[in-house]
Amino acid sequence: MKITLVNGFWGQNIGNSFFNFGGTELLKSLAGNESVSCVYDHPNYRTFARRQSSFPKNFLNYFENLRTDFLVLQGPIFSSSFPILWNNILPVLKRRGVKIVFLSSSFFRHNTEEISLVRNFLTFLKPYAVCTRDSETYSALKNFVNNIHDGIDTSFFVPDFYDPVDLNLGNYVTFTFDRFHEPLTTFNSRTGLPVSEEDLSSFRIIYPTFLNFFSSKNKWLGYISSLLDFRSLPDSFGDFKIVRPHHRYTPYIPFRAIKRSNAFVSDEPYTYFSLYKNSSFTFSDRVHACAITLAFGKPAMLHEHTKRSLLLKRVGAVEIEKRPASVNSLFLKTEKENMIRFLKNVFS
Repeated sequence: MKITLVNGFWGQNIGNSFFNFGGTELLKSLAGNESVSCVYDHPNYRTFARRQSSFPKNFLNYFENLRTDFLVLQGPIFSSSFPILWNNILPVLKRRGVKIVFLSSSFFRHNTEEISLVRNFLTFLKPYAVCTRDSETYSALKNFVNNIHDGIDTSFFVPDFYDPVDLNLGNYVTFTFDRFHEPLTTFNSRTGLPVSEEDLSSFRIIYPTFLNFFSSKNKWLGYISSLLDFRSLPDSFGDFKIVRPHHRYTPYIPFRAIKRSNAFVSDEPYTYFSLYKNSSFTFSDRVHACAITLAFGKPAMLHEHTKRSLLLKRVGAVEIEKRPASVNSLFLKTEKENMIRFLKNVFS
């Protein structure tokens, strides 16, 4: 048996590598290392690319030459461009006998148009199995797919398969902002972190409304507006040092990525795993910065109000957009076991 996972675009969003890594290692644990391989994602997912089914000129169409039993796609793949990008690939592979599986998948925007387009395409495609990462996606698709499970994001499996190196940085928190601008955050507490109601009363967040106006319009304006950011932000959060991971390595924009102290940016996930594992708290506009922090048993808070936060709420962090949240380890363990049981049947 050969299982092929679709991975990629780590440089433009390192969070992709978190669930790619978790999904790959999870399937290796179920089917054996020799049974699992990976290939690059559809090239037209790159930032600013046109969402069209045809590959860029002169780009090898490796999908049509795959020799595999299963093709597994992960992440928020169910977008309005999903049928456009994959309608010349997935049906062809299925006619050749390849089983199409969606692992920890979800809608991208969760709007009516997107849901309708995806339902129609999946009804036509009839995938072998779908495992979602949030319950809203599951509810929208459960009557349109025969073999479906209300699962969780595979980034939550990372600690089960990888033990990151510890860091001698002292006590620190991670502030990860690369779409929106880092807010001015102040905090004073004798207990260490803003987790109790008493602590939260001294937790102050001042958002840069003017700068975030540009970020809300599009990515390029968000990047360029960094040149207008003349604020002096603190290097500490209460008694904790602030470490600033940046999740977008490509395109590399130093005046945004490493603008402030203790910044870090890379195109590999392993140092990020170390940073989030050893962090005491994460505050971010990136859902997977929060997800991997929660996976390692630490609290996190999400800045952006987005439907993608449903993957965090799926594991119990229901108020993560309002306040620092944590995950019940026993609940997470049960959800992992349920998902593993489903996947064992899929790949048996």
